[in-house]
Amino acid sequence: MFGDTLRGWCQKVGLLTSGEDFPDVGPKSEKITVKLARTFIVNFYLGKKMADKISGDKIDKTIYEPYLADSGTAAYLAGKTSLIDSEYQTIMETNGINNLNDKALIEAGKSFSNLHKAQQTAVKSGKGKIKNSKSYRNKALVESILSGWSFVAGLLQNEPDRLKVHYLIPKTSAKIPAPLNAAEMSRFKHEDDPVTYRGYGTRSSPNDRQRVAQLFLARSLDEKSSIDHKLMQKAVSQVRALNAFKKGYSHDI
Repeated sequence: MFGDTLRGWCQKVGLLTSGEDFPDVGPKSEKITVKLARTFIVNFYLGKKMADKISGDKIDKTIYEPYLADSGTAAYLAGKTSLIDSEYQTIMETNGINNLNDKALIEAGKSFSNLHKAQQTAVKSGKGKIKNSKSYRNKALVESILSGWSFVAGLLQNEPDRLKVHYLIPKTSAKIPAPLNAAEMSRFKHEDDPVTYRGYGTRSSPNDRQRVAQLFLARSLDEKSSIDHKLMQKAVSQVRALNAFKKGYSHDI
C-alpha cells in the first residue's frame, strides 16, 4: 500500500544497510523486521501524542503500555481485511507517506540504531565475560524493548534535556559490559514475580512493555545512570505502585 517507504526509512536511519531488504524469516534473522519497524514508528507517534497531554512530574506518574503492531500473518489469521496494522495505516494515511521524513522520527531512529549496534558490538567483544548469544546481541530488537524505547522517545519530545539523555548510549563498566545489560535483565525477578517469569524485557506481554517504558523513563532522569539491577528494581516498583494506586483501596469484610 505504501510501497518501499518503510524499507527506505530503515535504511536511512541505519537499521538496514543501503540496498538491504527486510528478512523473510524474522525470528531467525538479526535484522529489524517489518513488524518491528511499524511498531517503532507507531509507538513514537503514540508517545508524542501523549506528550501533548501530560508534562512535568506527571510523566513519571503514569502507566504506559507501548503498542505492538500486527504482522501480516497475525492480521490474516484474525480475519482482518487489511494485512497492514491498523495503527500504522492510520498514521501513514493521516500524516502522509512524507511522515517518515519527519526529522524528529529520523533522529529517534538513528539513536535507536546506534543503541542496537552498540549492544551488538559490546556483546561480540566478550568484555566482562558476557556470553555472545543471539538473544544478548539483539536485545534492542526484543518487542518490549523496542516498543518501550520508541514510546519514551516520543513521550519526551517536549522534554529536550531528558530526551538527550534517552538518546545517549547507556554507560557500561566491568560489571555492566553491554549498554542494555541483557545478562542482568535475564536474571532479574521481582520478589512478587511468578517462578515462570523469564526476566526483564524478555517477553512482549503488556506487563513487560509497561516495565520497559518505565525503565527508560527512569534512566532519562540521569545521564550518568546505567541500566543495572537497581534501576530495574526502581522501574518495576514504580509500575507496581501506579497499578495499585489505579485500582484504589480495597476493603476486606
